[in-house]
Amino acid sequence: MNYFKQTHSLTLWLSFLISSCIFILWPSIDIQTSQLFFNNGFYMKGSWWEDLLYYSVRPFLISVLATLVVLWLFNKFTHKNLLGINGKKVAFFTLVLVIGSGIIVHLVLKNNFNRPRPIHIEEFNNNRIFTPAFVITEGENINYSFSSGHSSAAFSALALALLFKHRKAALMLAFTYGSLVSLARIAAGGHFLSDTVVSFFIMAIVTDIFYYLLFVRHQDKN
Repeated sequence: MNYFKQTHSLTLWLSFLISSCIFILWPSIDIQTSQLFFNNGFYMKGSWWEDLLYYSVRPFLISVLATLVVLWLFNKFTHKNLLGINGKKVAFFTLVLVIGSGIIVHLVLKNNFNRPRPIHIEEFNNNRIFTPAFVITEGENINYSFSSGHSSAAFSALALALLFKHRKAALMLAFTYGSLVSLARIAAGGHFLSDTVVSFFIMAIVTDIFYYLLFVRHQDKN
């Protein structure tokens, strides 16, 4: 089966296209969303739940990668199949994280679009000019708002969810975690809504592509 013949893959790309068009045509959505969390400052920044979600991402990634590697090595040298973790599954999660969050979000988008964060723009009592999503900003590259690195890293949980037998429940938990981290970044003035939505779709699409390449395409050839 060709990748783009898969209905869910086409739906994913179409949803990304539609959401991107919405943010491009109505950029005020970003301002209006951030205003919900602003009252002479982003009052939820530094709250216990915002800190918890913000600082949870790195330990989450480290623990997931460490656990997957340990399980893979254990299965490899004991010839067991604990939780079905093998080298291909470790490679799958690692590729999604590195390509999606590391290269596409951090190296390509963040390092080139230079979008000011909500907390830095005039609408929220600072001096930078608001830039809509997908628009490259001229000037010193110090803000890195587009797209959200924390959201992309948190949404790598989507790839982890596909390694479980009960995928629907796992995917729901993964989406919930990524969404909560994204909400925390918006509430703190660290990112616009579009930053987090774009990061979600990048990670979902990268997950979908690598899952097809590593697991589905091989089955189709048999």
